Amino acid sequence: MRSIKTKLAIIAVISIICCFATVNAHADGRWYVCSVDKIGLSSKNAMIMLTDKGGSPEFTKKWFAFDYRVKQMLALAITSKVNNINLSIFADAGMDDFPVLLSIYLGE
Repeated sequence: MRSIKTKLAIIAVISIICCFATVNAHADGRWYVCSVDKIGLSSKNAMIMLTDKGGSPEFTKKWFAFDYRVKQMLALAITSKVNNINLSIFADAGMDDFPVLLSIYLGE
């Protein structure tokens, strides 16, 4: 039977490996400055339609999903829409139909 210290050490190593595995999960994302076109809800997520305001926009009127911190992200999205303020977002806006917003900030 293994000692408790050995079991705790194994658990700690596995936890650290899991943390490093998830850190790189969103390495393809990047920052965008966007305007808010629409905000809504689907059966699974809160959604936001954004347009990239960069010099050569990568997307226009593209839907993104909020998967976590939904209330806080919706509050920022609504504030942005009502006050006509751009959002700074971090996401992988590639080929996915509804990419997930990883970070969102009010203003540029």
